[in-house]
Amino acid sequence: MDPMLLIFSVAAIALLSWLAGRLYPVQDGLTDERVHRNMVRTFPGESVTGILVDTARRVALVRLDGTAERLGLVTQPRDRIVCRVLARGDIDHVVPTKGGLRLTLDDFTQPAITFTADDALRASALGWLAAVTDANQGAQDQRENPGSGPAVTVPSQHKDSSHVA
Repeated sequence: MDPMLLIFSVAAIALLSWLAGRLYPVQDGLTDERVHRNMVRTFPGESVTGILVDTARRVALVRLDGTAERLGLVTQPRDRIVCRVLARGDIDHVVPTKGGLRLTLDDFTQPAITFTADDALRASALGWLAAVTDANQGAQDQRENPGSGPAVTVPSQHKDSSHVA
């Protein structure tokens, strides 16, 4: 195959994808119904017992039946909806901000997520996240004094593979 043909083909596909995103942007944000439907479709064995959608309608926390140590996370970065299940060790930091929460995840594909919320929604989200991060005291300190630093600091659970015997 001709290398120039390959280069121009890839460039044309990239240009058309970019144009489609600009001409037909996603107008609908997340709703409880969309979050529930996508979470159950992505994880058929899970049962959704509660949903917190942020005020920007781009991020949702999902309470799953069975254990409080796992939490569903649904995001809509652009025209796709991404569903995941977070367990202990998946969240590095939770930082309350004036406009909500900033979650730092142990994931290179989506390292940080902003959950926009008012005070009541932020308090509910911190309560749900405290069970996953096992840092109830840090979350309580941040509810009393928001914006003063990390609410939750969870060390990474990954093992160092450089010390192989």
